[in-house]
Amino acid sequence: MTIIICTYCRKEVYTTLKVLNLLKEPFSNIKVLVVDNHGDEELKAFCVTTGVGYAQEEKLGLSHARNAGLERTKGELVYFIDDDVYVTEELLEDLSLINKRNQVVYSYVVSAALPVIDDEFVGVSLANSLSIHGKSIVPIGCSFGFYNSGNIRFDTSLGRVGRNLAGDEENVLISELLAKGNELRLLNASIVHRIGNKLNNEYIINYYKSELLASGKHRRLRLLFHIIRSFFVKNRKVYRKSLIKVLREL
Repeated sequence: MTIIICTYCRKEVYTTLKVLNLLKEPFSNIKVLVVDNHGDEELKAFCVTTGVGYAQEEKLGLSHARNAGLERTKGELVYFIDDDVYVTEELLEDLSLINKRNQVVYSYVVSAALPVIDDEFVGVSLANSLSIHGKSIVPIGCSFGFYNSGNIRFDTSLGRVGRNLAGDEENVLISELLAKGNELRLLNASIVHRIGNKLNNEYIINYYKSELLASGKHRRLRLLFHIIRSFFVKNRKVYRKSLIKVLREL
């Protein structure tokens, strides 16, 4: 199992790697690969010193970086995590026990703190749910992994580029894997997101705007689906308010 971390000019990756390296010591079958989408000599030196795999991808974009990670892990189980999270020992134990090749595994991302927006506690991150994509129901806002057969690639026309928010590349790839007969499995453990102070109304509005712009057809229908779903989930009043504002501006 190789945990792949794609990063672009984010210092938080050092903390992520330090915690990960410390916790993974008992799990000899877990490796770590960092794909640097910028070319940071300091990060490269850190990885070499700590025994973490390092690769540089010059083509800017998260999908390009993830594909570079897949190119280096053919025939392995892989698991993608963000560069600003805390990995838990429970998650590493879950990953170390995976031996099936015909499944997509995922874990929810929970916030390290309970931010308050409009006097409401928000105990979950932006997604952490299931969404409809084509004929598949796929996880969104999650860390995920699968068996890398060697011919799996992310769509490079989708996904974040630099610091610009965009998405849908995960949904497309996961739905393709499910269509090929892979089963979807939720892991018991979660990942902790060091969310800081970025979770606010403006961030949420911009997030959904960029997601809709990247999703192509049926933007209003997709947004309405998110709004309807928000009525059935706790602590989503603030999201619903932001979603409705985006809908009115489309």
